[in-house]
Amino acid sequence: MRFGTVTPVADGSGCDDWLEMQGRDLGLLSAEWEANVVAREAVPGIACELLAEGVDSPSLRVAAGLLPGELDGAHEVLGRALRELGFSAGGDAHGQGASLAREYATRALDGRMPPVRAASAIAALSLQFDTEVWALKGDALSAFELLTVTWIGKPEHHHALEVELRAELAALLDRLGT
Repeated sequence: MRFGTVTPVADGSGCDDWLEMQGRDLGLLSAEWEANVVAREAVPGIACELLAEGVDSPSLRVAAGLLPGELDGAHEVLGRALRELGFSAGGDAHGQGASLAREYATRALDGRMPPVRAASAIAALSLQFDTEVWALKGDALSAFELLTVTWIGKPEHHHALEVELRAELAALLDRLGT
């Protein structure tokens, strides 16, 4: 199960299974919550997985027990659970794609996420949040998409592509401000 609606690259390299290999990363979940990309239908499953991993809070227990007819408040309950767990999940999280894009880029550059996964997710976020100032457009979006597609089609060039991906991600971070 994935936290958000952003789809990772399925290139056979294992990057598509990155979130599953990492377990539940509460920092990333918090950023995805703030960007409002966590599907409300996914909240009970995410909460159950966190509880099974030993993460606990009163609101997380409530989130785990939400029934299909009770999902209208799932986003709010998850935000409350994140606050109880020490994350600064704000009250109104709609339209904060820049924070998540920054989180993906930072994780790629410090080695916590494959750069191709981050670039793919940021390109998808840019399309989802296309009216926000930070969103990649034109040549910048094309560069992310081209590098991601080339990664899938030319595994023999992964090293050179990773250098280019890292440069594009660093440029994005500079633009977003770290």
